[in-house]
Amino acid sequence: MSLKRWSIGGKQWCRMVNAEFERKGLDVHIDHRSYEAQGIEQTPTVHEGPLVQRMERRGIRTQKGDLNRWIKATNRLIAAIKKKLKSLAIWITAVKEELTKAKEPDLIDLLIRYHDMRNAGAWSNKAKIGNLNKFVDAFHFLKENQIFTVEELERQTHELSAAVDTLASQSKANAARIKQLDNMITFAEHIHRIQPVIDEMNGIHWKVKREKFRADHQDEVDLYYTSRRILKEKHGVKKTDIPGWKKEQAILRQEETVRAAQYAPLREKLNQMLNVKYCVDTAIRENEPRNREKQTDQPQH
Repeated sequence: MSLKRWSIGGKQWCRMVNAEFERKGLDVHIDHRSYEAQGIEQTPTVHEGPLVQRMERRGIRTQKGDLNRWIKATNRLIAAIKKKLKSLAIWITAVKEELTKAKEPDLIDLLIRYHDMRNAGAWSNKAKIGNLNKFVDAFHFLKENQIFTVEELERQTHELSAAVDTLASQSKANAARIKQLDNMITFAEHIHRIQPVIDEMNGIHWKVKREKFRADHQDEVDLYYTSRRILKEKHGVKKTDIPGWKKEQAILRQEETVRAAQYAPLREKLNQMLNVKYCVDTAIRENEPRNREKQTDQPQH
């Protein structure tokens, strides 16, 4: 294979493409910067290349394809959890102001109020049982986690968010290392595959014959020395260790399988918090008209 270099830089290429998008009236654009440079908290996928993409389209699973599927699934999971956490944090800030202003009771009292209000409007035993189950789930969650005020709920929300960030950071680091190892393995495989050609060339003592041999195998020779240079300069590798690198990849993937299971209890706790949010929000919202009626009924001086 021949090695080619782009004559146009990534930044200039993006400007040209975006200008063409704008000319065609398309509301899209591309960015040459990394996710980190753009401030996007997302693990980037690996470049698959045309060969891998063709294999994937034919239904042939590849290592890079599996890695990208895992990265995309992890990104979706983290994004969904963070979206819910952000919504919960915004609600907590708002309800803290409301409770401080109105001097409302604590969360348990609000849950009881929610249950009483819902049951007052329930027309069937099935609805009453549903209301009771929702109340019991929220009550047990608050009691088990010692959450009795909005401030305590806020504190645990921050702790949950920190736990998600820690898992996401670890997953991002593992993904980066897996991609690095994949890159190292690719270049090491080039070196091992072409090594017999290099050995044969170096074994030719006649200069003219050796130069002709090199010219006949120029692409392979260039790829060999380019692979060695990249491993040394980019990855600090002087000696290849494909079995060791593959073993490390397998360990990292196993860690991610275990880490994926650690999201389950965090999601369950978040769902319980959102259940509390729903009950408390409903109690406050339905109590607002009564407070306004009381204010209206007060004698004017």
